[in-house]
Amino acid sequence: MNAVPPPIPDDDNPYRAPLANVEAPGPAMALASRGQRLGAAILDSLVVVPVAIVVAILMPAAQKNPNLMIAVVVLIVAAAIAIITVNLVGIYRTGQTIGKRLLGIRVVRSDGERVDFARYLFMRWFAIALIGNIPLIGPFISLLNVLLIFRDSRRCLHDDFADTIVILA
Repeated sequence: MNAVPPPIPDDDNPYRAPLANVEAPGPAMALASRGQRLGAAILDSLVVVPVAIVVAILMPAAQKNPNLMIAVVVLIVAAAIAIITVNLVGIYRTGQTIGKRLLGIRVVRSDGERVDFARYLFMRWFAIALIGNIPLIGPFISLLNVLLIFRDSRRCLHDDFADTIVILA
């Protein structure tokens, strides 16, 4: 019979896995709640409400006056450019849209690193928008996108695409 050699102490074991100091995510990596994410999406949509109200008030008169119609169109374009610019700058700098900033949450990579702008724009937003426009299946994919937030990870489909999470800022 073969005798079993005595165990090698861990300190002398050349095949031992290397030790690593792994820290649990602290408060900086606490996931945003589903309510915060929903609230931020609603606030991002509500940003356009003041412009819509002004346009609704001016539109009846603008239909009779071509110069006022031009002013209304310029207002709409300028407001859209301003809102998009503020959101894009916020996304680039801090991973926050207007709504996310107001609710104290931000988007980061799953490892906690900053999300680069191209990943945010193309993987997180454009990819899901493109898929959502596919006839017949697009609406179901869009619905699935938001319903996936009810998983334990609180990640939507666009978060999976871009390898992102939404955390407390």
